[in-house]
Amino acid sequence: MSWIFFVIPILFGLLLWLLLFDNRKETPPLSPPPPPLEEGFKLGGKVGGGNMDPAKIMKQIIKPMEKQMNKVKDQMDKIENRLSEIPRKMDQTIKESEQKTTKQFTQLTKQMKQMIGKITHVLDSIIQYIVDIMKTIESFLACGVQKLMNLPQCWYYYALDMFGRLLYLPISFFCWVFSLQQEEEKVWNTLEELDQYVYDLTSGKLLGWGGDDDLFCPADPFDPKATYGPSGRSARSVNSTGIHLIHFPDSVLQKCYHCQVSSFPKPKDYF
Repeated sequence: MSWIFFVIPILFGLLLWLLLFDNRKETPPLSPPPPPLEEGFKLGGKVGGGNMDPAKIMKQIIKPMEKQMNKVKDQMDKIENRLSEIPRKMDQTIKESEQKTTKQFTQLTKQMKQMIGKITHVLDSIIQYIVDIMKTIESFLACGVQKLMNLPQCWYYYALDMFGRLLYLPISFFCWVFSLQQEEEKVWNTLEELDQYVYDLTSGKLLGWGGDDDLFCPADPFDPKATYGPSGRSARSVNSTGIHLIHFPDSVLQKCYHCQVSSFPKPKDYF
C-alpha cells in the first residue's frame, strides 16, 4: 500500500502539467510590464522588442541634419567668398580698364604726333618744293630778260657761234659714222686744257701775280698803271682777264652766255 503514496503525486503532477500545457497554447503568457520612462532612459529597457537608447536615436536624427547644415554652410561660405570677391574683381576690372584706356590713349597720342609730324613734314616739303620751283622760274625769267636786254650787243656773237657749229657739223657727222666719239672727246679735252693753260698764263694766275704773299708784284704787270714795291699792293685791285683760244672773252661770256639760273628741283630731294 506504500507505493500508492508515490503513484498518486506523480499522476497529480502529470495532470497538472497537461492542464498547464493546454492553457499555454490557447492563451499566450503575458509579457512583463514595461519599465518606467526614467528607468528605460537609464537602463535602456525594451519597448516593442527594440532598444530605446535616446543618444543613438538623437544621433541618428541629428547626423543627417548636421550633414545638411554643413552643406548649407558650405554653400553659404562659397556665396560669401564670391560676394567678397566682387569688390576686388571690380577694382581689378577698373584698374585694368584704366590701364588699357591709358595705354590706348598713349598709343593714340603717339600715333597722332607721328601723323601730325609726317603731315607737317610733307606740307613743309611741298611748300619748300613750290618755293624752289618759283625761284627756278624766276631765275629763268631773269635770265631771259637779261638776254633780251643784251641782245643788241650779243647778236653778233650768237650768229658767230651758230656759224661755227654749222662748220663743225660735218666733222661731228664724220666722227659719228666711224665711231670716233671717244677720240673726238679726247681732242676737245686737250683743247680745253690748252685753253685753260693759256688763260691762266695771260691772266697772271699761273705766274702767281697779285698773290696775297706777293707784296712787290702788281696784279697785272701789263697794266700801264701797275707799280712795283710796297705800293704795288694797290695795283691788285685791277681785274686781270686772260685770253681764250676756243672761247669768247670773259666779258662776252658774262654778258651774253652766263646766267645765274637755278637748277630745277627734284621731287626725290624733298619727299
